[in-house]
Amino acid sequence: MAAPGGSGLLRLLAGGGDADLLRRGRARGAGLAARATPAPLPLGPEQRLEAAGCRSRSDGISSVCLPRRSQELRTGLVRTLFDYNRWANRLVLERAAGLSQAELTGPADVPHGSLLGTLAHILAAEQVWRSRCQEGVSPPGLAGPEQYPTLEALAAAWEAEQEAMRSFVDSLSDEALDRVIEYRRTDGRAYRNPLWQVLVHVVNHGTQHRGEAALLLTRLGRSPGDLDLMRYLRQQGTT
Repeated sequence: MAAPGGSGLLRLLAGGGDADLLRRGRARGAGLAARATPAPLPLGPEQRLEAAGCRSRSDGISSVCLPRRSQELRTGLVRTLFDYNRWANRLVLERAAGLSQAELTGPADVPHGSLLGTLAHILAAEQVWRSRCQEGVSPPGLAGPEQYPTLEALAAAWEAEQEAMRSFVDSLSDEALDRVIEYRRTDGRAYRNPLWQVLVHVVNHGTQHRGEAALLLTRLGRSPGDLDLMRYLRQQGTT
């Protein structure tokens, strides 16, 4: 005598037969598979970065999550930032033109002591960072306002530096932005950063100190007005 359900099992193995039996078999199989599948292990830090679409450096340079190539900072953005930087510097210099030497060098409650000192510091920082990035040379110090007997002398030196910086930025590829720059600060301490971080820092540094210069100019009745990036972009017709 056949076992109960035996004929149904034979029909199922042969490819036909009881649809209800087939459904019950599938349900039991799914339940067994679910119980047999172990729970996923929690993701580690590197896996979480990977899942978020990032890649991280393993060379100890930075804890910043660097985006994948499709999301990375592009040379076009870097060029735009330096064009903006040049535009904003020129606005400040234009408003400073015509001030007396006493007004330019008079003591002020800003980190670099005076309007001329502040402008000279922005220029010196741009010179030093380009030297580190382009030439691999870390100057031992920054040029001070005493290097520029007049505002015109500072403006001429600044124009030459901005031309050199623009040529350098124009020469960069997307891949070059990831190149690691090794340099020493003026106090001798060694640092390493990807080039794109350094370049963004240069523009951001200038923004801080231009704000100080704009404050001093405003006190002298010569405010440069709005120095925002968006104003620059709108003047260029890009927004």
